[in-house]
Amino acid sequence: MLFIVLLLLVTFSTARENTLAIKARKIYTGTGQVIEKGALLVQEGKIVQCGNLLSVPSRYILIDLSDYNLLPGLVDTHSHLGLISFVDDIKTSDFNEYNQALTSMADIRDSLNFWASATLEVAVSASVTTMAVLPGSLNMIGGIGTVLKTEGKDIKTNAHT
Repeated sequence: MLFIVLLLLVTFSTARENTLAIKARKIYTGTGQVIEKGALLVQEGKIVQCGNLLSVPSRYILIDLSDYNLLPGLVDTHSHLGLISFVDDIKTSDFNEYNQALTSMADIRDSLNFWASATLEVAVSASVTTMAVLPGSLNMIGGIGTVLKTEGKDIKTNAHT
């Protein structure tokens, strides 16, 4: 659900002075508060107001998700998604380097495989919006990881560590 909202935010980001209103059955704020029948107002990609039955100014594009719940996006700070292609035989994956203890030269971006079953779709369905994909934890020095946004169907790395 959040993926759809983020997609709509990007789609309508230039329309009507970059303003968007989203109504939802429940809005989970991420602080423990749950807003019943609430609305979220967004201007220029930032949340400016959130509450119960807010009146929506006419300049806002209204997205009515009254049958759905709205959750904040999650950041996965230590992920191996896209590295374990064959779960039945973990040694055939690029999860760990079994022959060396120090693999600082390994770049995880060379091993990403999000087209295998149960990978990126799992993260998106769990509201993960950003993830740090890292080499496995077997090696003392595992190599270079990367930070990914879970949008679209193409792999686009934003940064690496």
